[in-house]
Amino acid sequence: MKAIRIISAIFVSLGFCSAALATPDTHQETLLSWAKNHSFLPSLTFVEKLKQTDPDFETRVPTSQGTLHFSAHLSPDEFVEYERIQYRPSCFETDTPGCQGTLDFEPNTQTNGVNLIKFIWGNEIFEDFQSAQLMMTDNSSGTQKWYQGRLYNYETWHFRDNVNAHFAVVSKRSPQGQRIQKYQACLKEMCQYF
Repeated sequence: MKAIRIISAIFVSLGFCSAALATPDTHQETLLSWAKNHSFLPSLTFVEKLKQTDPDFETRVPTSQGTLHFSAHLSPDEFVEYERIQYRPSCFETDTPGCQGTLDFEPNTQTNGVNLIKFIWGNEIFEDFQSAQLMMTDNSSGTQKWYQGRLYNYETWHFRDNVNAHFAVVSKRSPQGQRIQKYQACLKEMCQYF
């Protein structure tokens, strides 16, 4: 995680984030161009979806201590519905006893996770998330939180000492109440929501 922290600090402080952001509600072409020119993310690859919840595009960034996974989910009209980052430390993949993750996506903190949000999406998303209102918390399977910002909605999920941590930027066109209902239905059916 030290590598991500150092790289993100350098690029954020020097302003090397891409000028055109690919945020929810932007077209697929903008997303692909943004990722291609992003200083940190490798190019996105198209995903052959096996189920509806699979992303449309994804990429992985291996680090010395784990893997960062970036995915984008599109609406039928090819606009970004939501983007998600997920981090799993290497010890999670090897099922090492006592495994702990180092990313935390809690707003109003100066954690590696929050700094990573700023690095990937820039100041506008970072500040919107920092001032977002917490709408709901569910502790049924890890800790899932839903936030409403001025520009976008946000979701975080942390599982067992942050060994699996997610952050999502979600379009306001994707009603938060419906997303919460899908999550709750998924818990009852024992399906994989993330």
